[in-house]
Amino acid sequence: MSVDINNFDPTRVLVGVPYLNTVFHFIVSNDGTKLTLSSQADNGNGVGFGKGVAWLGSDQAAILANKYKSTFSSWLSSQIWLYTQLPTMGLDTAPTAIIPNSQQPLPLAIDSQFLNIVSTPNSLAVLDVAGGILLILSTAPGFYASTDTSLSSEPISIPVISTEQKCPAGTMKNDMGIHPCSLCSSGSRSSTGSTNCTACASSAFCPLGAVAEMPQSELET
Repeated sequence: MSVDINNFDPTRVLVGVPYLNTVFHFIVSNDGTKLTLSSQADNGNGVGFGKGVAWLGSDQAAILANKYKSTFSSWLSSQIWLYTQLPTMGLDTAPTAIIPNSQQPLPLAIDSQFLNIVSTPNSLAVLDVAGGILLILSTAPGFYASTDTSLSSEPISIPVISTEQKCPAGTMKNDMGIHPCSLCSSGSRSSTGSTNCTACASSAFCPLGAVAEMPQSELET
């Protein structure tokens, strides 16, 4: 079982019970004498979700989602589910992002099986089964925490520390956090390092993740 009290809002508590494959969100009230279950989340059938829980802000959290066979006899995979802009009374049913992802791949020096996660408090430390440590540092709007070591100017070592990179064109990030940049929705576009996506002209073609407007006339044959 894992437990984390929100440093930014002590009325919020996460409790992970991997055997039940569930993370519970509690609200503390009445000067700490009352604990109310407000919501819960899981990742479907299996066991291992909630092996670790960590608050990264008043409305941001990370959950270690290990997946084992039902008997815990075999370790199948590890992921970190990231949540941003959480409602005050609970957890969203779907995460904002999952690590590893295209912007935050698993470094070669880090094992794919994770033992635990710890917040520090806005950033995240990940411990793997071989003793490797990955530090994912919080980044400013318009930037993301890259775990791609090929983008780092420093030699690879333990702990592996993320680097701050500008959001790729066609994506945006408008808040602090360790999460990756999000694709611009259809009908909008962005340039490198954007904090928001810009609406395209109604006559232009802008698919998901567009970096520029394309006149509809260019698509006509």
